[in-house]
Amino acid sequence: MTPPSKYEPQSSSTLIPLSERNSTAPVKLRRKDLQKTVIQVNVGHTDSAETFTIHKELVCHYSPFFRAALAGPWTEAETGIVNLPSDIPNVFEAFQAWLYAQTLELDETQESDATFLMKLQVFGERMVVPDFQNAAMDALRLVKLNSKPPALFKPSEIEYAYENTSAGSPLRKLITDFYVWEANMLIFIDNFALDSYPMAFVVDVTKGYVTQFPRPKKSSTKPYVAVPELYHVPSQLTS
Repeated sequence: MTPPSKYEPQSSSTLIPLSERNSTAPVKLRRKDLQKTVIQVNVGHTDSAETFTIHKELVCHYSPFFRAALAGPWTEAETGIVNLPSDIPNVFEAFQAWLYAQTLELDETQESDATFLMKLQVFGERMVVPDFQNAAMDALRLVKLNSKPPALFKPSEIEYAYENTSAGSPLRKLITDFYVWEANMLIFIDNFALDSYPMAFVVDVTKGYVTQFPRPKKSSTKPYVAVPELYHVPSQLTS
């Protein structure tokens, strides 16, 4: 099996047909089943992009985005080159490692960096890979939960999440629930700098306070403790 490597960048873009997003869930792919065909993925701006190689069968198996890009009358299908100019190389590197290992393989800095973990979750959503999204979400939840006391999301983290997700996303729900369950409502209102937070976040938290009031005191009743699956998206894979 050819290991991932790096080459030179180019540029392009691809849309995902709705039919590809809703295709039948694939079974998990075994490493020994991989064929020799590899593709080139250029990540980042053209003048500073990093290039990765990855097994075509593997990435297409898990990602409808790549499956659509590498099939049909697209340039990517002819050249075997996919360009992701708006993405970040170390995010794709983590995704590439996950594809082969089926687990997040992060260094100490990355695994404790909430913003980086959010970027993984957002990338997984764009590539339509639910299991990668869920792995990133679990890591993010534990980073915040394992702080003593549990750490609230920073304004910069909230801004990133709300700029890169849509209403009802699992990431927004996790952030909102942490504020609803960990922050005192009166302190939250008194110290809230409206220009520091997205208005959609303010609305979500306000609704959350109304819905959850009064809050039970036991930590086991907190949704991100009791039911972490609330922040998952349905898996595509069958065993």
